[in-house]
Amino acid sequence: MGAFAEPSVPVSAAAYPVINAQPSFFAVFKNLTLGDYAFFFGTTTFGAGYGFAYGSPLRRQSFFYMGGITAVVCFTASFRQSYLRLRGERPNPSECYYAGVEYPAK
Repeated sequence: MGAFAEPSVPVSAAAYPVINAQPSFFAVFKNLTLGDYAFFFGTTTFGAGYGFAYGSPLRRQSFFYMGGITAVVCFTASFRQSYLRLRGERPNPSECYYAGVEYPAK
């Protein structure tokens, strides 16, 4: 267990233009798109409805439990997608447009 060596190849080479290399929580939250919100609310609603429909003896508790679990998971997924778009690891044409950065045409 010895010395630490930097890799010669970058570990995370961004495939798309980088808008913010180290975005803060608020920058990522501000970057959430309408599609991220639609995914969050739609899937949370589906999860809560599923908990109500299939939680037969404890419908109300299953409704809140499944709704809460899916809300946390979907918010985390939406937040991660926004973070990756800012870091240039996911396609980000609208972010490039608003930042004034040229998006590469492939």
